[in-house]
Amino acid sequence: MTAWTNTKALLLNAGVGGGKYSRFVNFTKEEIMSHLGLYLLHSISPSPQIDMKFKSMYEDPVNGSNLCHEVFGK
Repeated sequence: MTAWTNTKALLLNAGVGGGKYSRFVNFTKEEIMSHLGLYLLHSISPSPQIDMKFKSMYEDPVNGSNLCHEVFGK
């Protein structure tokens, strides 16, 4: 999965010498697994927008997620 994602990004001119995303660095296995976990959490506990998951339960008691807040930050 990581190899496919990084290859796809390079084919779209991301990275050194690329156009729009010149600061792109390859994804790591941990980043891919974190994002897959985020999508799984969103499918189990949906919210109107996925970015609502990044707030803590204290900030947004209904849609917030302490797990996402700690893993991804703000």
